[in-house]
Amino acid sequence: MNIRELIRMMVLQFFICYTCTMAATLFFCGFNEPPVTTLEVSYLWQAGIFSFFAVLPGAVYYTGKELSEKQWRQRTVIHTVLLVAVLMTAGRLIHMYEGILGAILFVITILVIDCLVRGLTYLSDQKVADAINAELKAKRKGER
Repeated sequence: MNIRELIRMMVLQFFICYTCTMAATLFFCGFNEPPVTTLEVSYLWQAGIFSFFAVLPGAVYYTGKELSEKQWRQRTVIHTVLLVAVLMTAGRLIHMYEGILGAILFVITILVIDCLVRGLTYLSDQKVADAINAELKAKRKGER
């Protein structure tokens, strides 16, 4: 992944992360007793900063050359560890959780969302790969 692709990916992921953070806020505030009906504008900035920090660990995938399967797996593990560490720190600083139980639930939430994002990304990449393979197969048949 070159620097241009990395920046493009990180900007896109920032907006996805921010949107999901806002959706989660609506979800959790709606189930609160009594429901939270107003949030301070500072929360919007905090969510933006949280989303920015959520994207930063993606920089571990930056390289000037193609990664091998082993390198990709290693960087994925490093990314996950960094993601949890960074989001736990950012979440604590902006009071997204409190106490041990809150921290455990927050880590579980981070890992579940990380797995969902990886799964959706895999399915999307698989769809693109299948389309490319179908085109190549059709082109090969046309050449014969």
